[in-house]
Amino acid sequence: MRKPRINHPNSFYHIYNQGVNREIIFKDKEDIEYWVELLHEVSRKLNTHVYCFVTMQNHFHCLVETEEPNISQVLWHIGYYFARYINKKYGRVGHLFRNRCQSQIICNLEYLRIVVWYIHNNPIASGLIKHMTELHPMVYTSYHDLVGITNKYLWLAKSRLLKKLDILNPKKNHQLWDSIKRQDFADFTKIEVAYQKISGLI
Repeated sequence: MRKPRINHPNSFYHIYNQGVNREIIFKDKEDIEYWVELLHEVSRKLNTHVYCFVTMQNHFHCLVETEEPNISQVLWHIGYYFARYINKKYGRVGHLFRNRCQSQIICNLEYLRIVVWYIHNNPIASGLIKHMTELHPMVYTSYHDLVGITNKYLWLAKSRLLKKLDILNPKKNHQLWDSIKRQDFADFTKIEVAYQKISGLI
């Protein structure tokens, strides 16, 4: 039996998922653009602030804040409609994702900053790009909008995130991105989860 999700109001969540058997879930730009549009939809329909995101070929990450205790609805909307879209487009059946959409609640400001770094660092850690300013046809990221390189996602809660992290100049190096190893991030996450358990949040 799956453990029920705990829905909190006014909470930050790191959301992520991977294709079943680590298979590619974003095969072309149209697939990515549809997934990004789903983020836009939850920001409008479910009172959710979308702060940052990245798409890799077989997985994604994003950071959101829910005003209402409805993270379950947010995750369902993204997972269900994207899987339905991909299955219909490519004539496939069955599960698209490895697991149900994962969500890690964030209660610590420093950990929030680390999650932002980790999300934006994904394309570099995976070897798809060498520099954060570099554009890649199959990597869609919030980073370029947040630092002012592009202006594609007007619905991103940019000013809200910058205020939360006390960032006055988003173009300054290492404020919205820093190199972080997966193992280091996993260790930080374990500490955060331990704190949440002690605090009775999970």
